[in-house]
Amino acid sequence: MNNQSRLRVQNRKRGWRICWYFLLFAAVGLASWQLDLKFGVVSYLKGLMDSATSFEAAGSFPRGTIYDRNLKQLAVTLDRVSVYARAQELKAIPATVKVLGEILSLDEKELQQKLEGGSLRVWLAEDISLEQEIAIKSKRLSGVYLEKKEKRFYPNGAQAAHLIGYAENGIGLAGIEHYYDRLLASRKRPAEEQARLNSPQDIVLTLDLKIQDILDKLIEDIAKHQKVRHAMAYIMEGRTGEVIGGSQLPGFDPNNFTKYSQEVLANRFVVPVLLPDKFRSFLRDVALLHGEDTREPIRLPWSLRSSVGNLGSQLRLWEWLGLNDKPLTDFHMSMLAGEKLESDQQAVRPQAPFLEMVPEHATPFNILTAISVLQNEGKSVRPFAVQKDAGGESGLDVSMTDRGAGERSGDKNFFNLHDSTELFRSQARQGLSNSYFFRDEVPVTIHKGTSSLLLVNELLLVTIPAGGNDLNLLIMVEREPDEPNLKTGKMAMTLEQIVEEKVERISVLQQVAKTVADVVEAQLSEDGNYQGEKSQSQGVHNGADVKAKDHPRLVVMPDLMGQSLRKSLRLLQGIYLKISIRGTGKVVSQKPAPGTPLKGVSECMLILEKGEDVVPEKLSKGMSVKK
Repeated sequence: MNNQSRLRVQNRKRGWRICWYFLLFAAVGLASWQLDLKFGVVSYLKGLMDSATSFEAAGSFPRGTIYDRNLKQLAVTLDRVSVYARAQELKAIPATVKVLGEILSLDEKELQQKLEGGSLRVWLAEDISLEQEIAIKSKRLSGVYLEKKEKRFYPNGAQAAHLIGYAENGIGLAGIEHYYDRLLASRKRPAEEQARLNSPQDIVLTLDLKIQDILDKLIEDIAKHQKVRHAMAYIMEGRTGEVIGGSQLPGFDPNNFTKYSQEVLANRFVVPVLLPDKFRSFLRDVALLHGEDTREPIRLPWSLRSSVGNLGSQLRLWEWLGLNDKPLTDFHMSMLAGEKLESDQQAVRPQAPFLEMVPEHATPFNILTAISVLQNEGKSVRPFAVQKDAGGESGLDVSMTDRGAGERSGDKNFFNLHDSTELFRSQARQGLSNSYFFRDEVPVTIHKGTSSLLLVNELLLVTIPAGGNDLNLLIMVEREPDEPNLKTGKMAMTLEQIVEEKVERISVLQQVAKTVADVVEAQLSEDGNYQGEKSQSQGVHNGADVKAKDHPRLVVMPDLMGQSLRKSLRLLQGIYLKISIRGTGKVVSQKPAPGTPLKGVSECMLILEKGEDVVPEKLSKGMSVKK
């Protein structure tokens, strides 16, 4: 009896507790409703939650498209689509095998063995095309699913790969892609540039693909005529520091960067090399010519006065030019605090006594920058590859310290370098195109374990006139010593001969690019999914082979509903049908229906949103005829 009474009391208490909870919730709800009617409290809290959600979403912006200065695509983000099946959900394996075998161009016997193998999830194909994706969707196969992931794709393959870098899983790992993550975080984009591009995440570089083509061909020609171990060519505007292009041998394809060693992936533009005597002598002459006396109103040209060529003066000049600085720019951000630059090149012979105060090693980056500073009368030149008008400030805004080349706080006019250009030209050779060639070489040894390798380090600096804004082209070749051809007894083409064939074309392209810079339009992305090596068309220096793009021919009508006319016509390429089009805009009706077998079908009708006739021939020219 006592137990039953105790249970009855507990049940009664539980019932009252539930009633009180109900009344409490009702009171809170009624109070919230009254407060929202009078003061909008609930709407305010909802707005705060929405803003917090949008802020969280804005913290991970998608990677936009990277363009060259002519708005040609250098890096894009594509959907990487894979197909898999859940065996337990398949209704009829033979029928599924037949459909997927035709769409994916797979062997039906192997496909059926996979599906009957007993695995719960079976991966059938990776990196399928957009046409294949649409065809599979239109069939609505039970148990067959598509998985989408974003993939960074570089349509130009190895071109300027050491500058552009590479990204994986939405994270930039090298080059401009690494710096681009900081741009996404800062989101400093002018409104007028956003309107010009397709997305606020898109950026424009100073690189020029047309000049890049010439640099790539230049490196290939050098490798044909000389036994090259390493070679590189970088070109930039001497006055602004805009990097126009860069090519290296060996190169790599950023679409498959994991296949390459760190030695190949490294940017040798920022690795110290042994300087030939001619380059060091020129730097010494600059120090002797100018010294550090800025009070003298008149300077006699070519007065190499030893009285002012003391150690302190030279050290100040090397610091002014940044010869010993660590390269820090928007296409190379891997330097760590306290890290020292080391070169694998060692001198074969002792250095000349009169050059002891001149740096023996320097990076090609610092050499090119120092020469540009001297030609620019000592004014600041800081190389960058991200255009200022597309990414807020240039690439130096988040990476450079206040110790940039050619600029020292409080010492703006420490050196008067107004005649350094004439000094450079007096020691260079003038070519037929009014370009100046400054070349020298030095034997070096490279130690690998217990063995050593004897090579020749050859540097060639070319100043190219380009409509008042000269370009500086630096070529560095690490090669075997020259040997005559055993059959002809002749030497191969020299580095200067190879380069001189191409400088005039570079000059013309530079001037044309500057003229049409304000009227170029962004290249439109082709509709499609990531296709792996099947989409790559550019070769790779000493890299992997690439295959041509291959779209399997569709055997069923794709689902075009909601697609633009441009995309619809592209999806119908390769299908032998007479296409009739009515209206403009997106597809709202199609005949035959999605998934219809195309065998025996000769005509296709597409109905678009607006009732206007469109002639395909005129559509290809960007024209339409209205009723």
